[in-house]
Amino acid sequence: MHIADVININPNTGLITLYRVSEPHSVTVTVTNTAGYTVRWWYGSTPLGDGASLILDVNNPNYGWPGRHYITVVATPTQAGRGPSSKHFEVVIKNE
Repeated sequence: MHIADVININPNTGLITLYRVSEPHSVTVTVTNTAGYTVRWWYGSTPLGDGASLILDVNNPNYGWPGRHYITVVATPTQAGRGPSSKHFEVVIKNE
């Protein structure tokens, strides 16, 4: 199964921009079709959480400093015999 068939991320912008001073400071990112999968979110090798949604916030010490950061979501099938699928997206934190 192709990754696009497994992981649909909302907002579907490919790039999320957050601001340390002005709005928005945070956004909720959601995987929309999780039936039959367990979902885990990562920043590099640091797990950020499990489940269909993740709140990205500029106050998170893992990725909350200004710059470009990449978040990966991994969907692992609950049925044996199929491997996990993953997708990453960019988060830009601006010091504005």
